[in-house]
Amino acid sequence: MRLFLTVLLLALLAGCGHITTDDGETLDWTPVVDRAGQKLVEGEHDRNALPGIGAHNPVAARLVWTLYYKPLNSADTRGLQWAEDGQRLYLAMPNGMVTAFYREEQPTWASQVAWQTLLSSPVLAGPIKHGDVLYVGTADGQLVALNARNGEVVWNRQLSSSIDAALVPAGDRLIVRTLDSKVYAVRLADGGTLWKTDHEAPPLALQGESAPVVTGGKVVVGWENGLLEALDLTNGEPLWQRRLATPSGRTDLERMVDVQAQPLLVNGRLYAVAFNGRLAALDPDTGALVWVKDFSSYRDMVALDDRLVALDDEGDLFAFDLITGTRIWEQKALRHRQLTDLRLWPLARKVVTGDRAGLIHFVEPLNGALWGRLRHHSHPIADLMMLSDHQMVVVDNEGYLSLYEVRLADE
Repeated sequence: MRLFLTVLLLALLAGCGHITTDDGETLDWTPVVDRAGQKLVEGEHDRNALPGIGAHNPVAARLVWTLYYKPLNSADTRGLQWAEDGQRLYLAMPNGMVTAFYREEQPTWASQVAWQTLLSSPVLAGPIKHGDVLYVGTADGQLVALNARNGEVVWNRQLSSSIDAALVPAGDRLIVRTLDSKVYAVRLADGGTLWKTDHEAPPLALQGESAPVVTGGKVVVGWENGLLEALDLTNGEPLWQRRLATPSGRTDLERMVDVQAQPLLVNGRLYAVAFNGRLAALDPDTGALVWVKDFSSYRDMVALDDRLVALDDEGDLFAFDLITGTRIWEQKALRHRQLTDLRLWPLARKVVTGDRAGLIHFVEPLNGALWGRLRHHSHPIADLMMLSDHQMVVVDNEGYLSLYEVRLADE
């Protein structure tokens, strides 16, 4: 598979106007600004600038680089992660390519890539970085360790089935979940299996697996049958179980439940949600329920200050008080837009999500207001990842992987 470097050339217009999305919504957009926040001259073309679509406030975005891989399924990105150090950004794609990019913009597109390694199977999980080693999981069940300096394979271990949940490091081991409802603890040094646990899977479940969470010597896993379970990090023995959803109905489709969103650990409390189930706050040591709300979701949540922000399965956004579970606000303006998992932009203190129209939405967590928007592309956004500082990686279904620098208009 050949990796193509592409340049997105956008015709940038000065002044105000509006854009109509594919569902007929009209959005006002603000004048295009360059990196310094200055308006561009009418008719000027600059591959490093994108128009900001302002809901309430403009967001300035600079396209640092874009690479084209191939069209992909959004579910194939759920286990993908990013890794970074001072000089490089490490990313993988479902075409099997693992790439190290220089963080800073290079003088030529060819020099932007430090190294690339093409694996024999689609990469669906990782990379994570531990020391000088990167770890990724593939569709055929290979757990692969790569030298972060040059991309060479350090070791390769075959597990039971596809690895499509995010990888979780825990001290000297890596927690890996596979598609056949197994969880492994493997040594980071050589990939040797320390323990493995099995779980019976239902006949029908959502595509993709939630990543485990490690806390206090426990591995907490959300299963496809609506159970949340804690395992001993040392040996994999079960410690407690809590049901977040109960299958009901006559058909497998009606009975489908799943804890697909990754459980979230905040200030020593665990938060988890199930599809066709409940949103709950739990004691991670005992599994005891602190509060419970009827709420159905399969998307990852975020937390900021005193509130938990979650997305239900219709695309409505909600904020709940972390301590009491009281609903603080509800935002229905993004319903049925097929939003991505929620991400947090810590520096701007905003919640970020992308949609099927190629729009990126910035939400104010204090009141749920649609604070700002950016248009990435006309293709549906599969996933986005907020990096350190002001950088954001966007993956769309057409197969473009783009790095942006995003800033508030007044910065």
